[in-house]
Amino acid sequence: MKFPENIATQVKLALAEDIGTGDVTADLIPAENLVELKYENLISDPVSGFERLQQGIFSDMEVDQRVFDFMIHSHGKHNGNIYSFEKKYIDRVNRELGSLIEKQGYPVL
Repeated sequence: MKFPENIATQVKLALAEDIGTGDVTADLIPAENLVELKYENLISDPVSGFERLQQGIFSDMEVDQRVFDFMIHSHGKHNGNIYSFEKKYIDRVNRELGSLIEKQGYPVL
């Protein structure tokens, strides 16, 4: 796989925009309409994730508990994708984006 030469710059800008006070998009959304969920938290505990959505952005809607239960239990366990990258790419990502990755609470590989 060949990455564009400016991929580090593109990813840095995208991540910087999504972190903390740099999150311009999130600042446009009223706090009561914003619910942030990490994918891995939603997968590991879908009940809590959907409850947060229900209490947040869907708080003005009456949710049919049967639909809620179906959404949570019908999808089964998702194993995710397994990727394998060459060490030189992992090293480059760590070098150029490691501080942003850590700021999001993820381990640097």
